[in-house]
Parts: sequence; C-alpha cells; structure tokens
Amino acid sequence: MKRLFAVIVWLLLYSSTFGMEAWESNYTRLLQKYVKTSGVSYSVWKENSADVQALKEIINQIGASGPSSQEREAQLAYYINAYNALVLAGVLDRYPLRSVRDVAPFYGFFTQNNITVAGNRTSLYALERKLLIPRFQEPRIHFAINCASRSCPPLRSEALVLHNLSPVRDPGSMGAKILRQRVSPGFADKISATGV
Repeated sequence: MKRLFAVIVWLLLYSSTFGMEAWESNYTRLLQKYVKTSGVSYSVWKENSADVQALKEIINQIGASGPSSQEREAQLAYYINAYNALVLAGVLDRYPLRSVRDVAPFYGFFTQNNITVAGNRTSLYALERKLLIPRFQEPRIHFAINCASRSCPPLRSEALVLHNLSPVRDPGSMGAKILRQRVSPGFADKISATGV
C-alpha cells in the first residue's frame, strides 16, 4: 500500500512538471507572485533581493542550456518563456524605468546583443524574429511574448508548458481578441479562417 501511495505521489508530481524545464517551475512561482492583471509589480519585485536573485539564476540557466526536449511544442514553450524572462530581467535590472524605449535609441533594448540563450549571444529581436517566428511559423507567438509595453498582450502569471500552450493556438484567446481589435478586419478574418 505504501508503494502504491508513493507511485501515485510521484505521478502527480511528475505530471505537474511534465514538459517543464528545470527553471520553469521557479519562473512560474515568480510570475504568480508579481504578475497582476494590472501588469508586473516591478517595484515590489525589486525590493525582494531573493526573488531578484532567483530571476538572475533563471537567466543563467536559460543562457547555459537550450530546451531539454526535442518535441516542437516543448521547444516553443521554452523559447517563449525564455524571451519573457529575459524581458522581465532587462526591465528589473534597470528599474525604475519609464519605458523600454528609454534604454537605448532605436529600440536598443531589443536589438542589442546582450542576452545569452542556449549558449548563444543574441538579442531579443533575433530571438523573436530569427528563431521563434521562422522555426515555429506560429503567428500567435506575438500574443504569448511580452515586450514590457502597454501595447503588448498581457503577461501570463505562469510559464507556458505543453499542457497550457492553448493561448498560443486558441483563436478565442486574448491574443486572438487583441489581433481582431488592432488589425484590419480583413486580415483578422484571414488569420481566423486559416486557423493560424
């Protein structure tokens, strides 16, 4: 009976982290603590040195190794989470910050090669435009990544993993609703009709 109980507990623990990188559970903890419907509580986060350090450790793990899974969906979740964590870290490092545009001219916050992902020095721009978009060809990526601006879709309060990627794929998601509000009706209808 004890063995059966141990197996059930192990399965529950394993299934709750299935498809997650080692750092993503800690990342979710931070998101749940600091991401609110009104946005990210950067000032509160900045005051908690342990959580600032926890995010830095997550960034180090993102820089050191790539996705552990070869499965397409797990890799998509990895790179979206990496992008969002790197943006959070970039803002938190510079907080208080009025706008990411103030960091450097001409969107330098996104174009400077000052991040490392899976051992490669790159920029947020390259991560989005040269890796995420061409590799996954998933237009709704734009609704899962957050650029720390009011014009961006809201940041989720949990890391994306295999079992919760539906906001990236679901035409009824917040991202799809934002798309319908911000682009021409013909373009939004075309995207909805193709299931993209």
